[in-house]
This record gives sequence, structure tokens and C-alpha cells, in this order.
Amino acid sequence: METPPEVLTNSWLSVSLDIPNKREAIVSISLMKDWRILCASYFFSAFHRCLRTQSHFSPRTVVQVIVPARDNAYLSRLKYKEIEGVTLFVSSIDIKEFRGIACCKTLLSFSEFTVLIGRNNSGKSSVLEALSLLPLYTFSLPYSNDSKLGILEKLHGGKSSMVYGYSGHALLTYNVLNRIWTLKVKDDGWAELEIEGIDKDYMRSDMLTAAAKVLAISGGDKMVYDVNSRVFFIPNDTSFMNNLFSKLGEEQNRSMITKMGAHARIARDLVNKCVDDSYTEILFAPELSARKERGDGKSPLYIKLKDLGDGVEKVVLTALWLEAMNPSLVLWDDFEGSAHPTLIKVLLEWLSKKHWQVVISTHSLDVITSLLEVRPKDAKVVQLRKTNDDVLIHEDLTLEELEDLIDTSQDPRKLVDSLKL
Repeated sequence: METPPEVLTNSWLSVSLDIPNKREAIVSISLMKDWRILCASYFFSAFHRCLRTQSHFSPRTVVQVIVPARDNAYLSRLKYKEIEGVTLFVSSIDIKEFRGIACCKTLLSFSEFTVLIGRNNSGKSSVLEALSLLPLYTFSLPYSNDSKLGILEKLHGGKSSMVYGYSGHALLTYNVLNRIWTLKVKDDGWAELEIEGIDKDYMRSDMLTAAAKVLAISGGDKMVYDVNSRVFFIPNDTSFMNNLFSKLGEEQNRSMITKMGAHARIARDLVNKCVDDSYTEILFAPELSARKERGDGKSPLYIKLKDLGDGVEKVVLTALWLEAMNPSLVLWDDFEGSAHPTLIKVLLEWLSKKHWQVVISTHSLDVITSLLEVRPKDAKVVQLRKTNDDVLIHEDLTLEELEDLIDTSQDPRKLVDSLKL
């Protein structure tokens, strides 16, 4: 099939199309000047769905997507192949009267890989929980019987616990995909979301459809699922993990994960890298286990994950759901979660290779030192502390600055004090 080398060009954008075989096509978008691309469907009528880059690109940035090719060059189901540039689901948050935070001294900003550190009650969990309410705080989740707001209410013992001082209302202001989202939560559990550029009456009457439209999610039976899957929050809570396992036992969820091949990938990319044996797949029932091949005609063994070392079962369970949800934003509280140092490093490496924005919190020096070894793209550490009036103050550290701090603090006790862990 003959295809034109270039299908659109103007003073700021060039779109070219190449079809190397009958199964796929590559669309290249070159920017001639600074521009925020939110949707490419306007620039090439053959696009069936929006290309969501979600960020600001510099001049001459080339965005490539690989898509299925049809005999008539009709393109559908866009999938990222390569993006040069930073893609952020949420770039900043401002918090007022939420949980233990009275307000933020300055906006808290995020990178592709953000690590929150600070002492107990410094606001780490509160920041993650505020982010966890994105994109919608209502609707039951695929991995829980509760909504996002319901999960937090259970974690903290009631609706009023969402609000600073247990009375009044909390106000959360996010920058999501270059739009301002504002969420108000009252002490009786009532909440209201506003999105910049969306009519308030429309939001009140059909919040799901309005949010889906902003997120470039198509309608249909999977709309709630697709919206809910954008943000995945992992609290350090046993009942939450038990719920993940219970939901994994449902046939449709097991089937989905198996069809995706996630059960085999997790065994290969996570389990095998932190143990000496070789495992080929994860099995779900009656409990999480891994299939161990023995060779020489011997039948395989099925080893319980909880017998493979500290934290392996929790990490594998979480990773299976992350693969299934494929979120835009991953939030992980108390990241070390009883995992041993090797597993921490392997998990950081695994997360850094995904096309997800990641925000984690930690008290662990093992996480900090492993972070410097793995060096995820666009990573930073954010030190959090609160004043006596519960004003949240933060300081951003690059990995280079963190490395210098560690080099000058040879005594681990001094380093813990410097990092305020």
C-alpha cells in the first residue's frame, strides 16, 4: 500500500505516516515550536481516538505512536510507542484543611517519579490520600467494594476524619493534564468536584461523563472502569491487601490478568530477580503461589509466595493489580512495607520501566540508597515537614543533591536526621 511521507504540515506541527507492514502503522508528530498537544485527532482525520500526550513539549520534540494498520489506512486504538518528554497525570496539588494538613505554604509539585520523605506525621500519607481521590472520589473500584473516598473513611474511622479538625470542609486543588481540578469534601462526607472549562451544572448532573471527556476516555460499558483505573493507591493497610486478594479470586479478574500474561511477567520480572530459583507463573488459588520448574522430567513445585521472603506476597499481589489496571498515576504509601532490600531495588526498577507517573512515601534508607542505584527518569525526593500550626512545608531534592547529602553524612544516624526520616 502506498502512503504519503507526510500528511500534514504547518508552521508549528508536522505529522507523518509510515506503514512498515500490514499489521501496524507509525505516526510521527514533530513540533516546530512550543505547544501543548492535548489531542491529535484534529490534525489527521484518519485518527479514530485521541492521542493524549498530557504535557508540554519543547521544540522539535518527536512523538511517535504505533497503531494497527488497516487496508484503507484507517487508524484506531492508539498506543504509545515512544515519547520524548515528560508525561504527567498530575503536576501539582494545593491542600487546605485535609486530614492533618491545615494548608500548604507553597504548591507541592510532582515529577515522573517522586519520593516523599519525612518523619511521622509530616504529611506524607495525607498528600498521597489527597491524590488518591483523583480522578473521581465516588463509584466502586474494580479492586474494592468501596469508592476512593470510602477507602479513606475506613482507613481513618469516619467521614469527619477527612477534614482537618474534624469539622468544616477540605479543599484540594490539582493540576491534572494542564487543567485545574478542585475537590471540596465536607465533614459529613458530601463532596463536589469542579474541572476548569467544564460547566458546573453539567458536572453536577453527569460527573462521570464530564470527567471521562476531559480524560479522553470514550463512553460505553467500560467508562467507569477506565476512569477509575487512572489512579491506583496502595495504602499500608492489611484489610486493603486482603480485599485485593479477595477481588483477585473473582473469575473475571483472574481471567483478565491471565489473558494479559501478567501472571507470567510478574514471575519473570519481579519474583525471579529477588530469589535464587526460577519461577514461570503466579497462580491465584487457593492462595498466591509460584510455579517452580525443576527440569530432568520432574514435575513442577508450587511454592507459596509468603514462603519466598519478606514482602514478596504483598508486592506480587499489588503488581498483578497494577498490570491489570495500567494506571496513569501510582501512589504507594510506606513503600518499603516489610520488604527486604533486594526486593525494594527490584520493585523500584520495575516501576521505573513502566509508563506510569509514580509517587511513593518512605521512612527507609534502603529505599533512598536503592533509588540512587536505579535512578528512575525525572526522579526527585521531596522532604516534608509541618509547622506547629500544621502548615505543610516541603523542599525538593534532585538525585544529585541527595547523593551529595549522603556523601557528607557518613554516619547513618546523621543521615537519618538530615533526611528527616
